[in-house]
Amino acid sequence: MDPSSWTIDVGHYLMNLGAVTLGNWVGGAVLGGAVYWFIYRRPRVRH
Repeated sequence: MDPSSWTIDVGHYLMNLGAVTLGNWVGGAVLGGAVYWFIYRRPRVRH
């Protein structure tokens, strides 16, 4: 495959950008939620 013959049209660019953005949002929400869950899942110490 010759890289000089590769073309990118706007439709595929936007579709890829949308998929990547959605994946980052979902992944960030899941990982961020998992971190908060892990940090705050411990029972609180009562004095």
